[in-house]
Amino acid sequence: MRALRRVWPRPRLPQEKVTINPEEVRHAVFESDLTAQHWEGIFEDHDILKLNYEDLVPDPKPEFDRIQSFVGVTLAELEVKTARQNPEPLEELVANYSELRGAFKGTEYGAMLD
Repeated sequence: MRALRRVWPRPRLPQEKVTINPEEVRHAVFESDLTAQHWEGIFEDHDILKLNYEDLVPDPKPEFDRIQSFVGVTLAELEVKTARQNPEPLEELVANYSELRGAFKGTEYGAMLD
């Protein structure tokens, strides 16, 4: 079956742009930050490895090496076998991208939308 996927990749279906409510995103981010703070407090006496998606995606090897070093295993070459579900830029997928970017401009999350 794998060979068939290589020969016949899944066709890209036309997508409608989505509209995202900036206030709902702001609330979700706030809740996520609170959850992270909660767990960091619980594990404050333990070593914690923080990973950022933005560091992992463009060049996963250094991050994989950090993870392996953190857990104390011998470094091995790891292979990424995932692919973006939507290779298009966010501007092409989100109808109100400019509004969303404006809502987060000047925040710690603003760079994620630039």
